[in-house]
Order: sequence, then structure tokens, then C-alpha cells
Amino acid sequence: MTVSTFFRHLLCVATLWIASNVWAETCSPSDAGRPLWGDLHVHTVFSMDAFVFGVRRTPDDAYRFARGDAYTLPDGRTVRLDRPLDFAAVTDHAEYLAVTNRCTSSEAAGAYCRALDTASRRGDMSAFFEFFLPAVSNNEHICPNEGDVSENPSACRAASRSAWDVIQRGADDANEPCEFTTFVGFEWTASPDVLHWHRNVLFEGPAITTPINALDHPTQEDLWRELESRCVPAAGCRALAIPHNSNIGMGGTFRVDVNDAASLALRARFERLAEVFQHKGQSECFPGAVLSDDACDFEIMLPVPVMRRQAASPGELTAEEFAATASGYLRAALARGLAIEAETGVNPFRYGLIGSTDSHTASPGHVSERDWAGAFGNVDDTFDEQLRTPHYNPGGLVAVWAPENTRGSIFAALDRREAYATSGPRIGLRFDRVVGEGACGANSKERDPMGSVVVLGDEPSFEVRVTMDREPIERIDIVKLFYRDERVKQRIVSTTSEARPNWCFMWRDDDYEPGESALY
Repeated sequence: MTVSTFFRHLLCVATLWIASNVWAETCSPSDAGRPLWGDLHVHTVFSMDAFVFGVRRTPDDAYRFARGDAYTLPDGRTVRLDRPLDFAAVTDHAEYLAVTNRCTSSEAAGAYCRALDTASRRGDMSAFFEFFLPAVSNNEHICPNEGDVSENPSACRAASRSAWDVIQRGADDANEPCEFTTFVGFEWTASPDVLHWHRNVLFEGPAITTPINALDHPTQEDLWRELESRCVPAAGCRALAIPHNSNIGMGGTFRVDVNDAASLALRARFERLAEVFQHKGQSECFPGAVLSDDACDFEIMLPVPVMRRQAASPGELTAEEFAATASGYLRAALARGLAIEAETGVNPFRYGLIGSTDSHTASPGHVSERDWAGAFGNVDDTFDEQLRTPHYNPGGLVAVWAPENTRGSIFAALDRREAYATSGPRIGLRFDRVVGEGACGANSKERDPMGSVVVLGDEPSFEVRVTMDREPIERIDIVKLFYRDERVKQRIVSTTSEARPNWCFMWRDDDYEPGESALY
């Protein structure tokens, strides 16, 4: 189920499903009336693209910023969060950890590291296009060894493991149960033809010994199989793989043409969430597509191949470009999941939706439009530079309904999809299926929280509860996708009135047909 709430530049998304089956630490009682807020997509000096943008801030720096510490920009401005986060994860690219580790160490004085460091201080995108983009797009293995580029596998693995150890220690040292939660994570960065088929991988407890990179494991099936074999629940390892920026993946994020039943099941096991909003735009719905509406024209970024073609030959998208671009958005994927389920009994796209920043400046949660410091270090850390990249924005946040601010509690909420996304504002949102009549908020006989998978025999009723952050809520859209007459259909119900700070109402789906699969 997806619930979308827009107010000017504001987006809230949660999910709840109608289908066939459902799936330590102890703190003082928390405020059950509010969600916990976090950012699960953050890059530091250990990401090669952040490095070439001149960023030298560490995972320790990122977690301190998330808790409210300030840092100073090159132009002298000081930035800090006006409200600290409840949880965060550094997700540096698994590719080229050896490069960033060696080129930040005192021992790395070789030609490659000197060239990389010099280029990273230019304050433009040249280092990105010269060093990082060709390497990641062409699956090139790079490792500076004793000052030069080397293919010494043993040295590269050792340097990569050393960086991974620092990343894990940073998360573990910053984790403070009941006060601030961190997760060990990395980004798997498959980028054929500069398309984004990326996943962030998060671990609840013990992580795997080395992160899984797209150079050695280039397909999504490779990633899931590696997680299955290396992250063993019996040993205390649990993981989530979260797709992001499917909006610039031209459908590759959601490929199923090479998937057998086992692969579909693996995807459904690890990919329980998708990142629907971040600094490179929204991935919910493409304007003008079949599964779209008037609110979809919001923070749109086109795939790089399309932007390149338009730069060389200006013009509207061709029919082929439009179809490929639209297929990368999550409503299209959610709809395909319902259709695949009807054919195979397995829905590989039963996603809950979250937001994050994708900060490449080690600044989790910095979503303020008033003092945003950019996402790319010295490339866009001034106001004039930010105006040159109008298809970027400050990014979003993820909210979870968890009884405790601990790894176990928050990971469990993410795993059961009791989470949602915003484009920055901290809006309170509940969208629960309820049984029993009565005033909004009254106790009901039965309640299934958002993210649930339930079996129904009659028209479902939902309680919709929304509270403002700093601007009143103007409109609420309930978007329903459902499989009927051998195809997926869409229904949108909009609730509008004068903008108000709080909404709470009951909504009954009087168009539901018993036995059909639907999501909201």
C-alpha cells in the first residue's frame, strides 16, 4: 500500500498490503505517539566519489553531525541540524574502499593518490569524470599499492577490509541504545552505462566480514545470493537490501526476466523496502505515465543516458525513452509485483517506502532548504554552485514506528515495513487497517499497522492520522493499486479542505472485491 501526501515540496509515503499471508536491549517506555527519524544513506571519505569532491569527513564525523554537532564549510558558514536524528547509517560504496583507505593514509604518497588528491581539490566535477565515473561504469578494479595502481589482489583486499573495520567501529562506537541508534551498512553500486541499479545493505547486528561489491558481484542476483550465504541468521546476522534511485535506472532495478522462483523469493526476503526519495529526486511516479497523477510532477531527475542525448540533441523524450524511464519508478514496480503474484504466487516487489539524503558530505539528515550545504562537497558547497545543479535537492528522511530506539527495535520496524518517507519535514503519519466502528482514534477490535500483509473478506476500513511539522497539511491522497480482470488498475482518492495542522478520519474502500490483491 502506498499513501502519498503532498504539500508544495512535501511528500509522505507509507505502505500497507492486502494479500494472502503475513509474515536486547530494553529501554524505558518511549513516546509511542511519535515516530523515530533517521537517515540510512550517507557517504563519507571512504566513498570514492565523496573523496573526489574533496570530502575528508569520517564516519565518526557523520554520526556526530547526526546528533547535533556543527561543522564549518569552506566559505566559513557553520551548519548543523536544528533537530538531531534518532538513528543513522553510513553506507559508503563497497567499491574502491582500498583506494580511499590508501589515499587517506599517511603512507600513501604515490603518483595515483597524489593525482587523485590534487584533482579532488579543484572544486569542480572534473575529478569525478576523470577518476570515479569511468571506473565504476566500466567495472574497473583499482587499488593504489605502494604508491602506484596495482592489481595485487591480496593488498587490495587487506586495504578494503581495513576501511570496512573503521566503518564498523564508527557505527558501533556511536551506537547508544535508547538514545541514538546506528547501523553498519554499505552501498552495492552497480552502474552499467551510468544507470543506477544501486542497493544499500543494512545489518541489524553482526555484519559480514567484507562488503559485497558490484565489481566482483555485478548482478542483483549475485548480491542476494552472497547475502544468503554470508549473512546467516543462526549466527546472528540479518540484512536488508534497499534499492534507491530507481528513477534513473530505466527499469534495470526491477528486472525479473532472468529470475526464477528462487530468485524472486530471495528478492522478497532481502528487499522489503525501497528508497523513494533522496537528493537525486523522487522515485514514486513519473509524470504522464499510466500510473501517475498530478502530484507526480515533483523533483524529477532524468536518467543520465537521456540527459546526454538531450544535451547532444535537444528535444522531448522519445517514446522508447519515456517507457524505459517510467518503468524505473516504484508505482510501476509495485504494479508488476501484483501481476507477478497472480502468475507465480510470489510478489517480489512488496516494498515499504523510505526516504534518506544520499549525502556525500557526511551530513546525515541535513534536509533544510534554508541552509542546505549541498550534497557534493566542494563541488556545490556555495549557493551559486548549487544553482548550477537544479535537478538536485536536500533529500529526505525515514520515519519508523518502533517502541524503542535500539538496533533491534528499529530494524524490526523496517523489516515489517512499519516505516515511511518524507522529503524532509517531520510529519506524523499512521495509515492502519482497522476493524470496528467508532470515532477516529477510538480502540478498535483489530488493527493492522501500515506495512502489514493481511487477508480480507470484505470492504477494508482504514484510519488515516496525519500531524503537521511546520506547515499545515493541505491535501491527502490515498493511492490504491489492485489486480482485477487480469490487469493492474489504479484508484486515487483525494481529501482536500482548508489546510489544517492535524487530520484524522476513517476511510472505507467500498470498491474492494473479496479475494483480490491490492495495495494502498
